[in-house]
Amino acid sequence: GLNAFKMMAEQDHVYWHGLAIGKIGADCTDLGKVGVVTGHFMFWSEEKDTGSPVYTKKDMQSFSHILHLDFPAKVVAQQRQLDTKRIRPSFSVNHLHR
Repeated sequence: GLNAFKMMAEQDHVYWHGLAIGKIGADCTDLGKVGVVTGHFMFWSEEKDTGSPVYTKKDMQSFSHILHLDFPAKVVAQQRQLDTKRIRPSFSVNHLHR
């Protein structure tokens, strides 16, 4: 599951992520259906000057469209604060806006 995935080494993340994306793409092609995959482009901790991209070559080979949802930073900060299901690190509105 997700917890096991989070504990893996980075190279294992890339391998299993690529396998999953490849399977989704193949299934969509075989069935003649559209698939919608959600995910992250990058993660960016507040202490760092730049973010770390998490998309892969396999993502770019598989995706036909990428949508960027531009929510106001204040809304994102509030939703993160009010999330009772997950413990999330605190980020300033300024950081989320960057």
